[in-house]
Amino acid sequence: MKPRTLEQEYTHTMDRIRQSKKKLPSFGLSRARSERLFRSFTDPLLHGAGLRPIVCDQYRWFTQELARLFRSLEGRDLAFYVEACLRKWQTMGLDTRTMQLLVTMLVERMSPAPRPAGRGAVEKRRTKRGGAK
Repeated sequence: MKPRTLEQEYTHTMDRIRQSKKKLPSFGLSRARSERLFRSFTDPLLHGAGLRPIVCDQYRWFTQELARLFRSLEGRDLAFYVEACLRKWQTMGLDTRTMQLLVTMLVERMSPAPRPAGRGAVEKRRTKRGGAK
């Protein structure tokens, strides 16, 4: 199986956002909490990339803008404004592929993982009064 390129992964992520019926967990969080959450995901990547401090700051500002969008929008509106945000920061000199990677990574980490059926499920038995099963 040939690995998908980053652009395909980003396109798939944006399609998931557009078609999503559920809100991401960051929706409705306060500004400070959502920015902390996003920074906890992105700061380790930025520090490990060996970028100059000013470039790291630019990516942090991009991430802060994403946090604002993710906590206040959903569905098609969110996808539209994320793409507009990408274009804005691209004109300011940030690398498109890196921004796509950050968006894809954030959505994957923010989306609740589907639970496999039947694994680890504990059956609860109803008991009659008096403790009889």
